[in-house]
Amino acid sequence: MPLYVQVAERLGWLDLVRTRMSGPPPEPKAGEFPNLSGAHYEWFGVHPTDAVSIPGHPSHGRHCIYGDDTCECEPRDPVRSVVPHYDEHWEAIGPLMYRYGISVAKCATRPIWVAFRNTIPLIESDEMFGMDGYPDDFAYGVTPQVAVCVLLLALSEEMGC
Repeated sequence: MPLYVQVAERLGWLDLVRTRMSGPPPEPKAGEFPNLSGAHYEWFGVHPTDAVSIPGHPSHGRHCIYGDDTCECEPRDPVRSVVPHYDEHWEAIGPLMYRYGISVAKCATRPIWVAFRNTIPLIESDEMFGMDGYPDDFAYGVTPQVAVCVLLLALSEEMGC
């Protein structure tokens, strides 16, 4: 499963399915080969806020997006949405960074990014700049979004994802 789909699964997305799409494939990203086969796929699933409409879900028939389980509503069919590319798009990963207190920094010595929780004290002196924390508090990636995704997967149980 792609990284962004693994993150979606940990965030509570349900019924994740890979679907072959019709139409031309998307433009290749920098460094990727063009898709000459004409086939491309997208992942779809039920967003966690829509999961309450699935029969058998503990909150079925309740509208609890904001944590209010007292508001009854009519059960509805779950809506499948395209799973956001958390590992590529800031509009997908940015709100999660804010919610879980995650920051990113570019490594000075290597062409990679590090993601870390904002609760980690920073060490700064004339000789060094670093972070003081446990190895599990950090995750690395080739882009900031990938680093955040890897950290979310590593911390998903601790953070309640």
